[in-house]
Amino acid sequence: MPVIKKCVYCEKEYKTKPSHSEKRRYCSKGCQGKAITNLVIKKCVMCQKVFKIHDNKWRKDAKYCSQQCKGKDQSNEKHWNYKGPGNRLEDDPAHMKARRRNLYLTSDKLKNNIRKGKMKRERNLVVEHSFTEWIELLKKHDNLCFYCGVRMTKTPGIKQRTRDHIIAIANGGSDKIENIVPACRSCNSKKGKQTLDEFLEKLGKVKNHDILP
Repeated sequence: MPVIKKCVYCEKEYKTKPSHSEKRRYCSKGCQGKAITNLVIKKCVMCQKVFKIHDNKWRKDAKYCSQQCKGKDQSNEKHWNYKGPGNRLEDDPAHMKARRRNLYLTSDKLKNNIRKGKMKRERNLVVEHSFTEWIELLKKHDNLCFYCGVRMTKTPGIKQRTRDHIIAIANGGSDKIENIVPACRSCNSKKGKQTLDEFLEKLGKVKNHDILP
């Protein structure tokens, strides 16, 4: 048969088992927690309602009576890192333009377009010089790169000898021997679609018309 007891904190009657009647003094854990903890009376900064709160290290700085009041009060607050309109990177048109450009340059879509364009140019390329002319051009330059002067090799690598078009095929250049110079793979890749003057200026060199084919 349950035993009826009176809560020490709220003075409310409650039922308990006979085996627990001697030890149990509170009707619930809530009353037990309130009884063994010092309560502090505070005033909500949002609704001005008086409320009690435990005076412990986690909640002693509480300013709101509920989460609803906290949400209403902080809904109009600015983020701690907010610097005002016009000061964010997203508000800078130049920054956003550069960001979109960088995303495009690093995208797989651009890489595929470059690869397809290169394959298309190679398919439509009409070879206008012979292998003998190419060997003679290599002997004329002593198998050295026209741009950096490194001795080129046949094996694949950055020093592998390649045909570089002075006026790039993509810019309308021809495949005649007069438009070709020997270059290592590294310089050929760096030059790309640049003109001879632009690339030499980038390397800090002066154009020498005597060594041109």
